[in-house]
Order: sequence, then structure tokens, then C-alpha cells
Amino acid sequence: MIKQNPKRAEKYMLVRLTLTACLACAATNAVALTGATVGTPEVGRQAATTPTPWRAMTFTDLAAAKAMIESEDINGVYPAPSSFAQKVDTAFANAQHEASEVSTFAGYRATLKHFMNSLDDEHAGVAFAIGQTRLFWPGFVIRRLGGRYLTAASTIADVPDGRDVSACDGEPIDQLVKRTAKYEGGHPGLESTKASAALL
Repeated sequence: MIKQNPKRAEKYMLVRLTLTACLACAATNAVALTGATVGTPEVGRQAATTPTPWRAMTFTDLAAAKAMIESEDINGVYPAPSSFAQKVDTAFANAQHEASEVSTFAGYRATLKHFMNSLDDEHAGVAFAIGQTRLFWPGFVIRRLGGRYLTAASTIADVPDGRDVSACDGEPIDQLVKRTAKYEGGHPGLESTKASAALL
């Protein structure tokens, strides 16, 4: 875990970017959550004509995260600092594009997590001290077992536990899990990443 001195802590976010104080302050004034998919940024939707508190905070916190990474992360000096700097710049540019579409906590959370996860750096991550106030329960969860995606904890009579899941809303389940993992963390392609992302 990255250490930082007290003076730098005043300027930047907390170590591992635990975005507590900023979130607590903005949450009281933020717009109500929409029905956006949990954990997925709203890229592709038409941006609102006026900035929202969540969008403004996303830009602010992305800049703070980038500054901290550039000044504190070990990859900035070892083993390939120029390669890492390019990765940070690319991830930041992509995150700025996503941030321009943010209007909810879900979008804010997903954009920050996608930025950090894009670095593929185990030294840095992002955590949140508050969570969604609106969640969507389809009546079962999906677990990754034996190389298969299976239903579990089902409350739907027609969807018993242990049924194979091949797609969700027409999207192949492997593709959906791969897309989700970009926002929730884990190295692409690993069985452990597929298992944790499947539960989301």
C-alpha cells in the first residue's frame, strides 16, 4: 500500500483512494440515482446539457487520482516508468471521456474503478465508504463453478439452482463478465476474476 505524508494527504485523496469525505459531502446535494445499470458507466447515453454534482466530482477525483499515482506509485520509477506513464495517460483520457457522461453515483463509481483497474496495478485501487441506495435483484445470483456459470440462491420457481447461464439480455455471459471485470477489478482471463465478476 502506498504511503503518503500528511501534507500530501491534504492535497490529494486518501491512500488507495478511499473516497469517503468527498462522497459524504457530495451525496447530500447530488441528484437522485437513475435506473442506470449498477457498476456500468453511462457511456453511449446523451450527456445532460448541464453538469451534475456527480460529473463534477468525477473530473475532480480523476485528476486527484492521476496526480497521486504519478507521484506515489512504484511503477512510476520501476521497472518501466515511461511505459507506465503512457498507460496512465491512456487510462486517464478514456476516463475523462466516460466522466463526461456521468450523472449518478453508479457512473461516478464505475468511472473511478475503471480508471484504476485499467492500470492493472495491484499497488493502487479504489474503495467506497458508501454504496448504492437502489439495487436490482433478478431473483437469483450467478456463480462460476467448474468452468460454468450457474444459477444459485434462486427465489424463482422456473429458475432452479444449478441451471447453466449462457447469456444475459442477449449478451454472451463470458463477454458480460469480461466487460464487468474492467470495472470491478481482477486480472483479465483469470478464473478468480471470472468467479468474482459473475456474482455482480
